Amino acid sequence: MKEKIHDGNISEHFKRYSKSRAQRDAHKIYLSTFAGEMATISRPDSPAAGYPMGSVAPFIIDHTGNPVIYTANVAEHSKNAEDNGKASILVREIGKNHNVETGWRLVSMGDLKKVDDSEVERVANSYFRHYPNAKSYAVAHSFYFYRLNVKIARVIMGFGRISWIDAEALCQPSVFDEKTETRIIGHMNDDHGDAIEHYLKHLRVKIEPNAQAPKMAAINQFGATLRYRKHLYFLAFDEPANDALAVREQLVKLAKA
Repeated sequence: MKEKIHDGNISEHFKRYSKSRAQRDAHKIYLSTFAGEMATISRPDSPAAGYPMGSVAPFIIDHTGNPVIYTANVAEHSKNAEDNGKASILVREIGKNHNVETGWRLVSMGDLKKVDDSEVERVANSYFRHYPNAKSYAVAHSFYFYRLNVKIARVIMGFGRISWIDAEALCQPSVFDEKTETRIIGHMNDDHGDAIEHYLKHLRVKIEPNAQAPKMAAINQFGATLRYRKHLYFLAFDEPANDALAVREQLVKLAKA
């Protein structure tokens, strides 16, 4: 029987949601969500000067463990970030018959800065594996990659399950260099398409006949990101895989699940 919460036990209910549990919940959401509402502070010459402005933004989690967006130089977020980099990304539970009041929410707050030229190639390769159509965006405008360097986050999993999350617990860099990452992804996409389909079925994704083959878009020690029909799915490992052999073992295990 579910415990009723009242004035007499509410403080105890909050205490039961441990920091370690909150960090696990937040990290799971963080790795498996690929779009949210980004808010930036409107620059002084904006009609909304000084006020936060939000809009929907697709993003990836890059090799540094932070969110990256791809945005035009004429976009409000780009202009705002150049004046004041303070920004946030909110992701929330969205589903059929969902109650917005009780669903999970995670907001990551930090400094939004243009990705340095030395990192652009790796970030671009990863972003375009996630969003191939984005390659054509630069035809109309100049587009740039901006990274939200997360400073702190707040997770809400439901009533009484609320916690601040340190950036170090949330934004864990990939243990793989670009060469290893590219080799694993290329091998899976070239030689193991059947396994990728199996992973999606494991995630309860229906594979349509004659549809474009699913692809692996990213890999890190925590799991793999899969792309299918313009949607992204995170396949979590049972335990962190800190080298290529461990990744292989986890992928083989999941292929047999």
